[in-house]
Amino acid sequence: MNSEVNTSYINAFSLFIACKSLGIKLFTTHQKPFTPIPKIKKSISTEYLFFTEEKSLREAIKSDSKKIFYPREIDIDLIDNKYKLSKSLASNFNKVKIIPQEEINENYEKNFPVIIKSKTSWLNGRETERGWICNSKNEYLQNLNNLKENGYKLKDFFIQKWIKTKNSRNLSVCGFYDFKNKKRNLHTLVERIEELENQISGSIALETVLDKLGLIKESEKLLDFLKYKGPYEIEFIETEGNTYFLELNPRFWMQNSIFYPHKNGLVKRYLNLDNEEDHKIQTLDYTFWINGIFLVQSIVLFRLKYLYLLLKKVLIKRKFIVISPPLSVSFLIVFNLNIAPKVRNLLRILKSR
Repeated sequence: MNSEVNTSYINAFSLFIACKSLGIKLFTTHQKPFTPIPKIKKSISTEYLFFTEEKSLREAIKSDSKKIFYPREIDIDLIDNKYKLSKSLASNFNKVKIIPQEEINENYEKNFPVIIKSKTSWLNGRETERGWICNSKNEYLQNLNNLKENGYKLKDFFIQKWIKTKNSRNLSVCGFYDFKNKKRNLHTLVERIEELENQISGSIALETVLDKLGLIKESEKLLDFLKYKGPYEIEFIETEGNTYFLELNPRFWMQNSIFYPHKNGLVKRYLNLDNEEDHKIQTLDYTFWINGIFLVQSIVLFRLKYLYLLLKKVLIKRKFIVISPPLSVSFLIVFNLNIAPKVRNLLRILKSR
């Protein structure tokens, strides 16, 4: 059986490894693969589609593709609209709150800081940024002007209160959900423990944590409301004693390989290869995940922070450790991105002498 994915980054390569272990061939339609996933050829037919971003998922749903993929029977115009989805979910949570938000208003001048966010993940054929933090009215107006100069319409954006602090916790419930057959459900709660510097969002390392806030139950209420079937990640932020809903990712997210050591339960469910034995695992034992590319880059630059973090987790927890992509692939990527260009440049200089 063959399958395809539209991207080739870390989350897609994790799917490639998971499929390969099940005897499934995964190809990418990406013209210049970032990771070593084989490119699809015209002669290859595929049965399953995997999605790691919303644009291709939306296109598949709108085109009524005959291939198998999840989620399928959903209102993509609701799920892929952060502003509309948050408003519709307000009454579906018990403990979780919705972050104050409103439509773009050029005369807005209260409650800074705020963040300007795109309502959808893609606009004008481009993936949008996570957002623009505005600490003052001047920053707010400047960012609005930048959006207009770049050809965007302000009606496609909204304002959200910026609530993140130094002590905030980024938490996510993720897994596979089948609202019709709940014995198939698989989930875990993870917390980001290292994040990208100078960026609004992005995990370098995370680990599974105990669900003391009841976020898995809160997530199940949301997914039942949406009649959801498929892979998902629901992001929350805990700050100053309150927990807020951030967004729902209706696709395979960056760290989906966290499920691979646990009998490959996520991808097996997606491919409908799960059985009663698989259903005995509905949540995960302690698992630590780290971005292999950042780990290798830091070692090459003699910045040992992430290596120290990895060794600490291995020695103390002694449980499941996931490096994604694996070290061998991460090293090749780092070599091609950072080292090979410098070597080629040096060779050119030596040749010219």
